[in-house]
Amino acid sequence: MFYNTEQNKTLPLSNWWGLTTPEWKNRVLMVDPLQSPAQMDMFVAFVANSDDMAKAYKEKFGIVLNGTKNAGWQGKPTVKGKERCHLVKLGLG
Repeated sequence: MFYNTEQNKTLPLSNWWGLTTPEWKNRVLMVDPLQSPAQMDMFVAFVANSDDMAKAYKEKFGIVLNGTKNAGWQGKPTVKGKERCHLVKLGLG
């Protein structure tokens, strides 16, 4: 993680899940993981360490994740408006 040391003397968060809170909306920049092997490695690490990610989620939000053991699982296609999308579950928990 990179951050502006002129604005933050210490790491501004202690839990990856903090980036999902409203405080961080529109403040995160990420390279497309399909275009960057290094960025994809970060997501692979999240899945490979799913037990740690689930524990961190519980510590941050007080909720136990009830994910799937198969991180590649995809649900049935759904229609939202006129867009067709797939629901994807990450193997976190």
